[in-house]
Formats: sequence, structure tokens, C-alpha cells
Amino acid sequence: MDEAYYERRRKNNDAAKRSRDARRQKEEAVAARAAFLEQLRSQVVLLKNETAKLQLMLFSKPELLDPKMLSASQTLQSNISEQQQQQQQKPELATRKSKI
Repeated sequence: MDEAYYERRRKNNDAAKRSRDARRQKEEAVAARAAFLEQLRSQVVLLKNETAKLQLMLFSKPELLDPKMLSASQTLQSNISEQQQQQQQKPELATRKSKI
């Protein structure tokens, strides 16, 4: 009877170790993915800012644009302004939510 008990204990210990190892691996994978996604988010913000800057530079020189593009440039400029306002408001919203 003692032999059967020790065999069950050994099997249970092995299963518990496998379970802990699997959980640790999943947690590490989630952390790595979160870091990667945060890096991508930062890149998106930088690229959006760069795009907005370049569009402003382009549309500040209407002589470079085709007359048909002038109305499009006005639309884009207003969109850029809206995006910049939204980006400025997002940090404010995040701090408000964290205070709640």
C-alpha cells in the first residue's frame, strides 16, 4: 500500500510541475506579445505624426498641387487637425479614467 501511495504522489508532483511550467510559459508569451504590441503602437503614433507633418508641408505649398487636389488638401488639413486634437485629448481621458 505504501508503494501505491508514493507512486500516486510522484505522479501528482510531476503533473503539478508540468502545470506550473505550462502556466509560466503562457505568462511569458503574453508578456512578450504585450511588449511587441506596445512597440507597434508607438511606431503607429510616430508614423501618424510624421505623415501629418509631411502632409502639412506638402499642402502649405499649393503651387505644387494640381488644382483638382486643392479641395482634397483642404479636407486633409482639416482631418489632420482633428487627429491632432484627438491625440491631445486621449492622454487626458486616460488620466481621468485612472483617477476613477
